[in-house]
Amino acid sequence: MLKIQKNRKYKLLNHFKRNLSTALIVALLAANVSFPSITINAATQSNKATSSNLATDSDWDEDERLDEEMELYNDISLQLVDTEAPIIKEITVDNDISELPGTVNFTVDIEEEDSGLREICVRIESLDSSRYVNKTYKFDAENYSGEYELEYTFTDKTISSGYWQIYAYAADNNYNYSGGFETFNSAKFYINGNTDFEPPTVKDARIVSDKIYAPDDIVVEVEVEDESGIKDISLTLIGEDDHGNQSKVSKTFHFDPDNLQDTYTCSVPIQKTYVSGTYKIGMITVSDGMNNWTDGFIKSEWLEESCEVVNYWRDDYVPPEVTSVVFDAVNGRSPYILNITANVVEEGSGLSSMAIRLFNKDTDQFKWVSFPVNQNGGKSGKYETSAEFTDFDNPGVWVIDCVVINDAVGNDNYYEENFGCSFELLEPVEMIGIYIKNLPTKREYLVGDELNLEGLSVFGQYSDDTERELFVYAKSKFDSSSVGEKEIVITYDVFKTSFAVNVIKSDNMEDNMQDEDIKQPKPDIDDVKVNIPTPKVDIEQQVPSSSSGKSHSSGGSGGGCGSSSSYKTVATQTVNTYPTITMAYTNYIYDGIWQQELDGKWKFISNGEEVKSNWVFQSDKWYLIGSDGYMITGWVQVNGIWYYLFKDGAMARNETFIGEKRYIFADNGALIEN
Repeated sequence: MLKIQKNRKYKLLNHFKRNLSTALIVALLAANVSFPSITINAATQSNKATSSNLATDSDWDEDERLDEEMELYNDISLQLVDTEAPIIKEITVDNDISELPGTVNFTVDIEEEDSGLREICVRIESLDSSRYVNKTYKFDAENYSGEYELEYTFTDKTISSGYWQIYAYAADNNYNYSGGFETFNSAKFYINGNTDFEPPTVKDARIVSDKIYAPDDIVVEVEVEDESGIKDISLTLIGEDDHGNQSKVSKTFHFDPDNLQDTYTCSVPIQKTYVSGTYKIGMITVSDGMNNWTDGFIKSEWLEESCEVVNYWRDDYVPPEVTSVVFDAVNGRSPYILNITANVVEEGSGLSSMAIRLFNKDTDQFKWVSFPVNQNGGKSGKYETSAEFTDFDNPGVWVIDCVVINDAVGNDNYYEENFGCSFELLEPVEMIGIYIKNLPTKREYLVGDELNLEGLSVFGQYSDDTERELFVYAKSKFDSSSVGEKEIVITYDVFKTSFAVNVIKSDNMEDNMQDEDIKQPKPDIDDVKVNIPTPKVDIEQQVPSSSSGKSHSSGGSGGGCGSSSSYKTVATQTVNTYPTITMAYTNYIYDGIWQQELDGKWKFISNGEEVKSNWVFQSDKWYLIGSDGYMITGWVQVNGIWYYLFKDGAMARNETFIGEKRYIFADNGALIEN
C-alpha cells in the first residue's frame, strides 16, 4: 500500500512539471516575481541517483522527501496562480490633531487571501490648500486580510488649520495592485494648525561693539517679539573708510523658535579684507517660527548706531622697530641666566614675533632667543626675555648677531648689529666633591616599603670655593626585604656620598609610634648585660662650659650633654671599637640643622654653632654628638649604659636586629638583653 501511494505522488509531481509552462515562468521572472529557494540534494540530481535511492533508502525517508517537494511546488503554483489584487474595504481615522506637531492614527481594512500583503501607499491631502504628504508602509510576508493600524506625524508647525483627507492603495507579494488611490468619508480629519500670519515686531536694534580690530566680530543686539518665536535674523552692516571705500557684510543667524527671548545677540564677522572705518546697520529682516518675514524696514535711530573698525591688514604698512637692546650682566659662569631687555616701537597691528641671535665670537657657536610678544599688548614698549647658558654652551664672548621682528600683518625688520651688547661666559669650575646637606625626612621603613627621598638635598662643591644644589643624581638600589641598616649611595659623575636608613618589622614601627605607652623598666648599670669587648684605654676630653643652641631638660635617652648652665662636664671617650662617655646632666638640643663634611661625617649646627658632647632630639629620634662635634654611630656606653646608634645616627629602641642578632632596647634606648 505504501509503494502505491508513493507512485501516485510521483505521477502527480511529474504531471505538474509537464504542465508548467516554461514561457510562463520566464515571463514571471522578467516581472521580478520571487520564488522560494529550492535545495536539491544528491538524490534529485539524476534519474539514476533517484532510482538508486529508491532501491536503498527507507520507504519512510523517501515519502517524507516527496512530501517536501510537493509542498514546494504547491508554493510556486500559488505564486503563479495569484492574480487577485488586494481590496481596500475601508479607511477610518481615529482622531483629529489638536496642535502641531501632532499624530493622526488611522486604520486601513484590507482583503487579501493569496500571496499576502506587501505594502500600503498613503497620500494625505489638505482639503483647503494644495499641500499633501505621501508615505508607504511595508509589510513582511504572511500578512493577509485584516485591519492595519497606521499613523502619521505632522511636524511642520506652519501648516494652517483645516480638514485633511487620507487616500490609499495596496499591493500584494505577486505585485497585484488594488488600483489608484481610494478614500472614504470616514478618512477625513481636522488639524488645528497655524493661525499666526503676522511677521515679528522689531522693537529695537543696537550695535554693542564700540571699536574692534579686524578680524573680529561686531556684536549687534536685536529686540524682537512674535507669538510663534523667532527663527531667523538677517543682518547687513555697511562700512566706509575716509576715502569713500565701502565694505558690506551680511549674515543670517538661526534661532530656536521655541526658545523665546527678549533680546537676540548676533555677532557679525569682520574679515581681514574689509575696510577700516565706521560700520552701521544697513538692513534687518526677521522671520518667525511660521516663516513670516519682516520687510527690512530700518528706523532712523538704528542708523545712528555704529562701530569703529581698525583693520591693519589693509592699512598697516609700517614695520616694527627695535631702538635698543640691553644685557643685565657682562659675564657669568654656567649655569647662568642672562636677562635681556629690548625697546620696541610698534603703533600698527602689533607684534607677532621677535627674536635675537647670540653669537660666540671665539667659537662661532650661536643660539636663538625669542621674546614673548604678549607684553604691552604687542605695541610699543619694553620687551623682556632671558637666555639660559648651560654646560653645553662654549665659554667666550657672546654678542648679538642679528634681530628679527615682525608685526601681525607681515611687516618685518631685520637688524645685523649688536646694539653694543656683549656677555662673557666664563670657564667652568671643577667639581671637587658632593655632600648631603639635608637628610630625607623619612629614615625608618617597614619591610617591603619603597624609598622616599623627600627632604633630601645634595650639594656639589667646586674649586672656586662655591657650592650649589644638585637636582639630578643617581641613587643605589634600596633593599627593604629584610630588617637592619641599609646604606643609600648617592652618585654624581665620579663623586659619591651616602646615608643610612633603618628597616624594621611592622610591630616595631607600631611600638615606636606608641613610645609613651611602653612600660619597660629603665635598667640600672648593673642590670645591663652586653656581650661586647671591654674598652681598654680612656682619654679625657674637656667639654665647653656652655653649649650653644636651644636646650631642654629631659630624662629621656639616658641623659644628654650640652647646657645653658655655666658648669663644665668631662667626657671620657675610649680609643677602641666602642666609645665610653660619661655625662653629668640631662639636657639635650632639639633645634638646628645637620651638615655633612667632605669626609662624610655629620655635624649638628644650632644657632649657627656646632653642637658638641650632647644628645640631639629631632623627628622623634635621638642622636649623640661627641666632644669632637661629630655624630656618633655604632655601639656606645654612656654613664655605664650601652646604646646602639644606626649608621644614620638614630638611636635604637625596642626590638632591633643588628647584623643577624636580635637585641632588646628600652624605650629610652638602654640595652636590656641580647
